[in-house]
Amino acid sequence: MSKPGWLRGDGVIIVICFIAMAIIFMVDIEFPPGISVSMLYLLPVTLAFRVERIWHLYFIALVATALTLVAAPLKPSGEVIFLAINRPLSVGITWLVTYMGAQRRKDEQAREELLHKLERTTSDLRYSNEELQQFAYVASHDLREPLRMVSGYMALLEKKYSDSLDERGKEYVRFAMDGAVRMDSLIVDLLAYSRAGTAPIDLQQIDLNEVAKSALRNLSPAIDESHAHIQIAPLPTVAADKTQMLQLFQNLLGNAIKYHGDEEPRITMAATDKGNEWELAVQDNGIGVPPEQQGRLFQMFMRLHTREEYEGTGIGLALAKRIVERHGGHIWIESDGKSGSTFRFTLDKALRPSPETKREERSSKQG
Repeated sequence: MSKPGWLRGDGVIIVICFIAMAIIFMVDIEFPPGISVSMLYLLPVTLAFRVERIWHLYFIALVATALTLVAAPLKPSGEVIFLAINRPLSVGITWLVTYMGAQRRKDEQAREELLHKLERTTSDLRYSNEELQQFAYVASHDLREPLRMVSGYMALLEKKYSDSLDERGKEYVRFAMDGAVRMDSLIVDLLAYSRAGTAPIDLQQIDLNEVAKSALRNLSPAIDESHAHIQIAPLPTVAADKTQMLQLFQNLLGNAIKYHGDEEPRITMAATDKGNEWELAVQDNGIGVPPEQQGRLFQMFMRLHTREEYEGTGIGLALAKRIVERHGGHIWIESDGKSGSTFRFTLDKALRPSPETKREERSSKQG
């Protein structure tokens, strides 16, 4: 059997408060004026803090006030001075408590509304991340496939009809192939940037020395070609996403190799304990970055040089910035624009692997 409509929500609390106030009223009129039984009305008023609608609280306080004042002439004869003092005092305290309860209820409602908005925003972000991940999948497969086809057919065209094409025609074919390759590189970099910001971070205890070795292996062709000298000091073990740390190291070390001057690249990498965080620095002897250009260096597609001077899509440092910030740190550059650059970034020591990750690590060690 369902409850009547008036007993739902605040109805039960209001009924209990009315019963309590009726009992207090009956007791109040039997006691002498010197005893302030009316202070007991604070009990139902306090109970009314649980109501959903604030005006219900005010209504109960108003009834308590009326009963407090009505009981005065009904009490046995006695000194009037006690009634003149304790009744207004009781009413004042009742409304002070009511005001405090109303403010508390407003704060709770504001907090509940804020939590509701936060949950809705989180849900929207989750949906947006799913869409971004779906786009990343499309970008990595469906968009790159036509580019590979264009590049492949242009290569066949150049090979099969090279005798029929004049120098202008061959140049056009090379332009088309170069454009397809650059578009493919741009899609790959955009995919990496998107995943760095949307994919969950898999925090593990990783040795940055091993990450640096992997980055150097991946960069070995560029290192051999430029005759780069790279010295890496002992690095710490931190809680981080291994894949993203590898991307970060490759971008910073790769930039240091790429933007070298007339001399062979000389690069050092070291870490400094800063208390709550680690500060890592990648220093080179390259061409440097003018101070007036450093403010926009970590923005998307920001290139300080033409493609003829240096290849690239202009996403690498933006990706590095996103990775560092997702690990609770920040990244910046120090350079006078003449004698090399030093890229510094921090990693928060407070990051900890999730319990699931720790269990997986223990299982893999035991296995």
